[in-house]
Amino acid sequence: MQHSKSFDDFLEKAVQLHVHIDFSQKHSRFMMTDRAMTKPIRGRQLSKRDLYDEEFFRTHFAKQEIESRLEFLLGRVNSLEALLTKAKELNLTIDLKQKNVVFTLEENGKQISLSHKKISEKKLYDAAFFQNYFEDKELVSSEVVESLREQYHAFQEERDKEKVATEDIEEAFEEFKKKRDAVHEFEAELAEHQIEKLVDEGIYIKVSFGIKQSGLVFIPNYQLDIIEEDNQKKYKVYIRETTSYFVYNQEYSDKNQYIKGQTLIRQLTNDSRKIPYRRPTIEKLQEKISEINFLIELTETDKKYQDIKDELVAGIAELDIVLNQTNEKIATLNKMAEVLINLKSDDPSSRKLARYEFSVLCFYIMFS
Repeated sequence: MQHSKSFDDFLEKAVQLHVHIDFSQKHSRFMMTDRAMTKPIRGRQLSKRDLYDEEFFRTHFAKQEIESRLEFLLGRVNSLEALLTKAKELNLTIDLKQKNVVFTLEENGKQISLSHKKISEKKLYDAAFFQNYFEDKELVSSEVVESLREQYHAFQEERDKEKVATEDIEEAFEEFKKKRDAVHEFEAELAEHQIEKLVDEGIYIKVSFGIKQSGLVFIPNYQLDIIEEDNQKKYKVYIRETTSYFVYNQEYSDKNQYIKGQTLIRQLTNDSRKIPYRRPTIEKLQEKISEINFLIELTETDKKYQDIKDELVAGIAELDIVLNQTNEKIATLNKMAEVLINLKSDDPSSRKLARYEFSVLCFYIMFS
């Protein structure tokens, strides 16, 4: 999806990566054609929140195109009336209600209508947005050098220049897997107070870091797992160390910023007091399986496989306890470092909060 320009381009590249997608039945079905799969995987098995059906994928690319057209047009028109007219030239109808806005995109004989709430994670394209935008906008030249469609086509080419061509997608995917497996991914369980809002596309979580730095971070569904246990829901997020996450400050837009996954992991740990779990890569799992098989083949004792397995499990459990204890100490030290920095702050409220956190940490260390 990341390297696809449209729904049709997505299907074409899926075939190139040996993925057969069938939307002809009630449930979408996926098959890996280069593997010995006897039973297809349904779309709902790939995600707990999305069906991964035809509507899901078409909607994804429609949102992408609608936002792209808006970004293109807003810099080239001086009024709302001009925007509505020019949008129709690009097969986009913008219907403004009292507060809400409905966008209808027509492509290849198909129409998709979406409300303003579903268009963008960065901007809220409601009626108030357009009213404020044109009130504050500086006038631009209306001189036309080429047709609007030709201008937009050039805009699309510039936008999509980083996307991989179909003939290069296999090589790009292999490189993607290597980089993905080389980066550690952490699993962190969220505390209830960290959850701001659950939406169709994912979850917004509250984070605070540094001195008076806070905001909301959006975690998409593919990095989210919702587990129901004993009539309770647990929310687990999967954060990659090198990924950048956008922090949205609800009060001051100038404080919006990006933070690295490593910083987000540390903050989630401090706030929830739950240690993140480093997820093993496929390569590491295969390596451990090979080691166990080799050990079983070489053993010259009369021990049964179950005995060897029990010993390995016991050893792994002991190591896991040691690792958890080490992670707890690291989390405590990280928090202590942050508190010590805040104790030297010029802001009285930050120093007061730091003194309180310092006393809590000392109590925790003494009795843990």
